[in-house]
Amino acid sequence: MSGLDAGSDSARDVLQILRGQRLNRRQPEMKFDASDLTAYQEKVFKLFADFPEVQCTGKACLEPLADAFFVRRWKSQYKEWVAQTGSVLIPLAWKALTDDYPWNRSKSSMNFRVKLGKAWQKLDHRRSHFTIMMQSNVGQVLKAFRANRLGMLDFSSVIVFDSRGNDTLPAFPIPLLHEKVLPVSTVSRNVTITFRGSCNDRGAKVRHAFPELFRGFPGAMVLSCGSMSRNFSTELQASVFALCAPGSFGTSFRQYEALQAGALPVIVSDSTYPGGSLWLPFQDLGVDWNEIGLVIQHNDLSNLPKSLENLLADPASVRQRQARAAAVAPLFTPQGLLEYVLYVLSFYNTDNLRSDETAVDAPPDLLPQSACLAGALARRAQMF
Repeated sequence: MSGLDAGSDSARDVLQILRGQRLNRRQPEMKFDASDLTAYQEKVFKLFADFPEVQCTGKACLEPLADAFFVRRWKSQYKEWVAQTGSVLIPLAWKALTDDYPWNRSKSSMNFRVKLGKAWQKLDHRRSHFTIMMQSNVGQVLKAFRANRLGMLDFSSVIVFDSRGNDTLPAFPIPLLHEKVLPVSTVSRNVTITFRGSCNDRGAKVRHAFPELFRGFPGAMVLSCGSMSRNFSTELQASVFALCAPGSFGTSFRQYEALQAGALPVIVSDSTYPGGSLWLPFQDLGVDWNEIGLVIQHNDLSNLPKSLENLLADPASVRQRQARAAAVAPLFTPQGLLEYVLYVLSFYNTDNLRSDETAVDAPPDLLPQSACLAGALARRAQMF
């Protein structure tokens, strides 16, 4: 599709309109009886009903992830959406199944992986499935199953929407999101550049370098990593730019929380990260991260203060970036995630929906190819 820019009321609204137009153009002979596929979705719900819930509760889950929102919405409207997309959701909380490195200490997680392998074999791989990997990716699944001496899951009929940057098979990039969305503030932004976050980074340890790099920078609030605060959202809302360093993987929650709060993300790419140094979602929709904020390599970090100084000296340019950010920011929310997934599945699956059952059951060929392209774009600092 064409690039999304500040001329749109909201990029999320545009996706919803385009999806509707796509479905309305479907020819009468392309419509089919979805009752069989709907029944299969209900079977898949039951198949994974005893696995860790996406909607977690208790002290260990103070901030539910966006997949909780997605699964709730899909379960409430699956009869409509299965018919529109020709796809069935595998509703798993992948973080709970894969994020227990080194994968051989938690007996409950190991037992769930054994159980998952058995349940996975009961999927009908003639059909099209999809799953949302929030704070997880297929590479982690592979390593976890290897660590437990289990055979890898067959993803041949599963389209993956990946929030961490997958280096194992093609996947559609999505943002790493909590369910709760930070509000945009109308107060003046008197902080030029901000950073607050954990020291949970690898590679070049760029989070550790920020305070010295911005020492004496006018209006900066760049704190040492590990200096946590409940007021981080207020700081983002008062900031023009926000430093967004990689975390455990090449992306972080802060990259998208900055956009939610109206701050312009300065994304630092660390090429020493295994599996990829960048994961920039929605470039397949025309989102240009360098037109919103900045994307720099970690070995260019010393030049960053001067680059920001030049940008801040041009208020008109900053306002343009803020307008672009405001247009695409609704994509970086749980509702935006939902619209993107529905758009992708509807767009590429529509041509596979026919009145004959064999075509309905056949996994679409275009989706894996398109996921490969979308993933390649997400690893690029420049769109072109």
